[in-house]
Amino acid sequence: MMQPASTVDLVLPVAVVVVAGASAAYAYLKRKRRTHTRTTPAGTARPHGPHQHG
Repeated sequence: MMQPASTVDLVLPVAVVVVAGASAAYAYLKRKRRTHTRTTPAGTARPHGPHQHG
């Protein structure tokens, strides 16, 4: 029979899952907020810079 898993054996995998989920949620919310507050629609923004002389 297998020995029951100790708390230490469970902490690392659970921590990895929690950190991965939190990172995914943060990235999703950050991306959603950025697209929501964008002033120009995606793909229609004109680049501004020194290469437009002429």
